[in-house]
Amino acid sequence: MLFVIDMHSRVPAYEQIKQQVMERVCSGALPEGAQLPSIRELSRMLSVNVNTVKRAFDEMEHDGVIVSVQGRGCFVAENALANGQLQRRYMEQAELAVRAARAGGVPREDLIRLVDKVYDKEAT
Repeated sequence: MLFVIDMHSRVPAYEQIKQQVMERVCSGALPEGAQLPSIRELSRMLSVNVNTVKRAFDEMEHDGVIVSVQGRGCFVAENALANGQLQRRYMEQAELAVRAARAGGVPREDLIRLVDKVYDKEAT
């Protein structure tokens, strides 16, 4: 399982980790019950601080995406994608992005085309 952190990105490393885990959960590459690398292992793989990975894992656990089992590790939670709190968080993020695009003068039709493009791309 390969994760990559772009150190030049404005997106914090812990958010990049969360995004990549979620992409894999959504695509089925990480099915329910799949074990994630340990926090220390992922920290070494990505050359980031252990606390960075821990923050990503803690937030995903809080959102119900993963579960931590003492002494065994972290696993993708059952019904990880059906979690209402997680969906609300993504809707809030989407709303902020739409507001920013609107303030930046992006036409409504362009945003709708972008959403359709992203959903169509994910479906293939």
